[in-house]
Amino acid sequence: MTGTLRLADVLDASLRDRNHLLQAAGIAPAFPEAALQAPELEPFRRAIGALLTAHEPFPALVLDGHAPVIAANRASTMLFGGDLAGTNMIDAHDRAATLQLDSLRTHLRRS
Repeated sequence: MTGTLRLADVLDASLRDRNHLLQAAGIAPAFPEAALQAPELEPFRRAIGALLTAHEPFPALVLDGHAPVIAANRASTMLFGGDLAGTNMIDAHDRAATLQLDSLRTHLRRS
């Protein structure tokens, strides 16, 4: 197991990826993983909620490692609109930028 974990260190693998690497080597996962809504994560959800509330009146988002929104404060929902949970902010930004460029191209063609 130590050789597998050393390789994961060299690769700078995430804990989830380390578990996958261990499983591929036929070894049980070493790092616990829990769903976001799991009861054991309640203290962390409360702490994140307190941080988001304290950040108001400024917008604040909590993203996971792949950029989907996990949590947002009221200022963010007012700024971006609606329920942001699950929204991938990188993809949303790319779509908005593409729409703006398309609009600009259309405007320039008409000029």
